[in-house]
Amino acid sequence: MADEAECLALPKIKASKRQTLLDDAGVEAKLRRELKRLQQKTQRGYELDGVVWLPGKKVLNPEGQPLAGEVKGRVVYIYDDNDPVFTLKHEFFEYLLSKDKKPLMDLIAKLLAYIMYNQYKNSDELADALAKLL
Repeated sequence: MADEAECLALPKIKASKRQTLLDDAGVEAKLRRELKRLQQKTQRGYELDGVVWLPGKKVLNPEGQPLAGEVKGRVVYIYDDNDPVFTLKHEFFEYLLSKDKKPLMDLIAKLLAYIMYNQYKNSDELADALAKLL
């Protein structure tokens, strides 16, 4: 039977992997501090409550181009491993500039969906009427 110390031992991590994890934790902590600094300087964006650094993760925009970062919900995701602080600043300011447009864009999208539904319904009814005539 394995002794208790052996059962409780943590899995061994290679030194290079351990260093990478420590480096990643340091960058993410720096990004969190930078987010707080940006919020204090601008007195805005306090609803953003986190930063996640995922270096090298491949996330594409709708045009198929890689994203350096993005805001999803209340979290800023940073994928850039070259200059993550710059990317955080960019995403923060892009968020501030675009958040006021979001309610308007949501309203426009709903109106467009309503118009398209009515257009489909009217053309469907007309097609039924014409089919009955001929």
